[in-house]
Amino acid sequence: MSFEATIITKGDKTFATLFPLDGSDPVPVSNDHPQWERLFPLIIAKDPKALSLANLAVSVADYFSSLGERVTTKYGKLYLDGDELDNSLSKKIMECVETDGDPAPYVNFLEKVVTNPQAHSRTQLYNFLENYNLPITTGGNFLGYKGVSQDSLTVGKEKSFRSISKGCATVHATVQGVAQAGYIFQSIGDIVTMPRNQVAGSPTQACAAGLHVSTFDYAKGFGNTIIVVEVNPRDVVSVPTRTAKIRCCRYKVLAQVTTPLKETVIDVSTMISIDGKKASRIFAPPVFSAVIS
Repeated sequence: MSFEATIITKGDKTFATLFPLDGSDPVPVSNDHPQWERLFPLIIAKDPKALSLANLAVSVADYFSSLGERVTTKYGKLYLDGDELDNSLSKKIMECVETDGDPAPYVNFLEKVVTNPQAHSRTQLYNFLENYNLPITTGGNFLGYKGVSQDSLTVGKEKSFRSISKGCATVHATVQGVAQAGYIFQSIGDIVTMPRNQVAGSPTQACAAGLHVSTFDYAKGFGNTIIVVEVNPRDVVSVPTRTAKIRCCRYKVLAQVTTPLKETVIDVSTMISIDGKKASRIFAPPVFSAVIS
């Protein structure tokens, strides 16, 4: 929207008033505005972006009130339960707002990750996802990859994939199944869990017990098939510092893929596996529990 502006300088203070040409209310700002260094050149250039940026301190606070129960903003800063946040995730949320993007998936992620009992996971998980370009979902979960096998143990069987390593886990599925021992057999639509206290929690351990979720390139080194899984940030137990994977206690099998996902935010209900099955199957309620030991 076009506007005219007046600028007044008194000592070390600069005041500007923007007058929208559509007759709406004037917008006063000063060099106390948190985005002043970006805003002032836009005002001088009469760039329409100046109006939305000048209104940021008010509009963002109102906007987030409608998105998250615990997230608010004031004067261009992000707050969780009244405490200011200044990290890569809060910067991403503010970036979405300033560029007219959709911050809701990141707000959803934030409100989930803060419920994680592991302090290291709370602080490092988003950095890990950002560093390795792993997408989040519209609901605030994230997606990663697992290398699994399709071989003589799975051909003709009810379960499409088996884990590379043997271990203990529980597979909740949408159809009746039987208890299995050793390898973890799973299919699209299954939810795989293991007790949280049995997952290695130290980020200094690269290889240790747990359900591993990794980058696409890391997963390529294991098995002959790659699957996409969905993880709630709450369920991440450790974020190892020396490898491209995390350990969690629960994930959902979404799809089988041959190339990495390109989107940064994904609506999983629109995903289609290469076997033609929709990822939205994972939202059907589980009706059985098969224990793998």
